[in-house]
Amino acid sequence: MEPFETLDKRFSAYTIPIVFLEKLHTGLRWAEGPVYFADQRCLLFS
Repeated sequence: MEPFETLDKRFSAYTIPIVFLEKLHTGLRWAEGPVYFADQRCLLFS
């Protein structure tokens, strides 16, 4: 079973099969993001 549902199978061309989903935070009422800055090793939500 996949960790998420893909509605359009063409999307699978953009996924990495060895990467797993991980819940980073709960309880946000509303948030944008995340955005990852690799040079800073920083994950931000707005």
